[in-house]
Amino acid sequence: MTESFTSAIGPLRAHHFGISVPDLEAAVAWYQRMLGFSLEERLFIEKIPAHIAFVKRGDFRIEIFQVEGAAPLPDDRRTPNLDLKTHGNKHMCFEVPDVPAAVAALRAALVALNDDKDYAADAMTAIQFVPRYEVSADL
Repeated sequence: MTESFTSAIGPLRAHHFGISVPDLEAAVAWYQRMLGFSLEERLFIEKIPAHIAFVKRGDFRIEIFQVEGAAPLPDDRRTPNLDLKTHGNKHMCFEVPDVPAAVAALRAALVALNDDKDYAADAMTAIQFVPRYEVSADL
């Protein structure tokens, strides 16, 4: 890995992003089917307790947690502009070579986008979507 800056801890790269979901199986299937991730590992951490799966695509991983009794995501956290008013993680971002084609594929698969923007008109725009695991495991 080559970096153009120095730091106290040496080279640094993204390894994974963690999310908590109500249905681990549906979430893993969604990331596999919709974004091309593969299942890397499953484990159970008794101390939390949590069922965990790591999914991987290239060098990037998502750690997906299912914790019994966890609170559902509040409605204001589902709207990106409102969610910015609450401290904490906001989003993860993936780069795709063709934004309009990616949007079309996501819409065809019935993924809920956070707005009705015409992404074909602005290929540099980020796509904001929320996987709706709790609504349908068929996404």
